[in-house]
Amino acid sequence: MTAKGHILTSGFSVFLPLAFLNSNKDLFAISIFEFIPIDNELDMLIILLSVYFGSLLPDIDEPESRIGRKFPIVSNVIKSIFGHRGITHTLAFPLLFIVLSIYFESLRYLFAGIALGVINHILGDMLTKGGIKNIFFPFLKGNTYGLLPKDFRFYTNSAFERFIILPVLFVMNFFVAFYFINSFSSLPILNFMNQNIKTVFASVI
Repeated sequence: MTAKGHILTSGFSVFLPLAFLNSNKDLFAISIFEFIPIDNELDMLIILLSVYFGSLLPDIDEPESRIGRKFPIVSNVIKSIFGHRGITHTLAFPLLFIVLSIYFESLRYLFAGIALGVINHILGDMLTKGGIKNIFFPFLKGNTYGLLPKDFRFYTNSAFERFIILPVLFVMNFFVAFYFINSFSSLPILNFMNQNIKTVFASVI
């Protein structure tokens, strides 16, 4: 999956539970956000930015990726040792950040957000034809896994991803983000955004 796809997938996964948890605590009772309550704007901003970063982080093992171009030396070293879709595309990678979020309480929003972004990245790549190899590293080596049968998966950066998957994800993010802003309108910055969005829509209609 392309970087845009990973970002949109992760965006949807974080906006949806945040929006519904504010209005219906029972719906996402086992969500990561239920255990890490968001009390203020700074917490929410850290979560959103860390999920964004985490959604790109696994591709640090590919020098030509968006994040790989930002850190070329690190990217080349990791790729030379583990290859692309190697250790950073295993369940051990997000588990590391989950453990860090538990042990470093002051940084729990940062590490939990990164973990969520990484998990979404891995799931996104499991929808591609290539799938993920050795996802259960260091166990079950040599197997490749996908979320769907290979015939129902798509090639990375294919026309299907660019013109079907990405537009659908964009629309889903738009509506969920709009609901998210409404749900948290009590926060000053989101209340300001909410009022301006309503003004724009009212002028268009």
